[in-house]
Amino acid sequence: MRLAATLVALAAAAICATSALAGSAEKSPLTLVLQRSDFPAKTRWTAARYPATEKSLAAFGFQAKVAEYLAEIPRGSTDTLFVGGRVMVLARATEARRLFAGYKQDPALRAKLARTVRLAPYGDEQSAFVQSNPGTRADLRVRKGAVVWRVEIRWGGVEKFTRAQALAELRTYATKLKRRVGAG
Repeated sequence: MRLAATLVALAAAAICATSALAGSAEKSPLTLVLQRSDFPAKTRWTAARYPATEKSLAAFGFQAKVAEYLAEIPRGSTDTLFVGGRVMVLARATEARRLFAGYKQDPALRAKLARTVRLAPYGDEQSAFVQSNPGTRADLRVRKGAVVWRVEIRWGGVEKFTRAQALAELRTYATKLKRRVGAG
């Protein structure tokens, strides 16, 4: 009797786990990236799937659906805030963990041009940094379940854009992307 109850419980757990994995594998990365409605009026926004990136990942053993987005937000007559990133949906969280292990680093960190920063948690794992020269840039990479995502903030213009401003913008858009990705 106890063995039968244990087998039923294990089968139910396996079905739940399979359903959760299938749910994340079915998510389209285009529905998870930041959308035009996430940005102020007059923002130029684009988003697209990138089969070339998916093929590159497949060459390294990752089956992922990938979408990228870019928003150009005018700030005054001479300045633009660029918000861009990527969402990669993998079949399983184990694959996402393996992918994230290599994805969380950036050449600017290795070259000591950027400094890591601590931010509120946005997922199961994350890596964030700010680069001040050349130009101000903030970058956050997150893994939540079977989804790996990124938000990057860059400034283009003549007005000064501080580290604090870059981090504030990063938090704003990371919070929105966290909501879109959900449970991963």
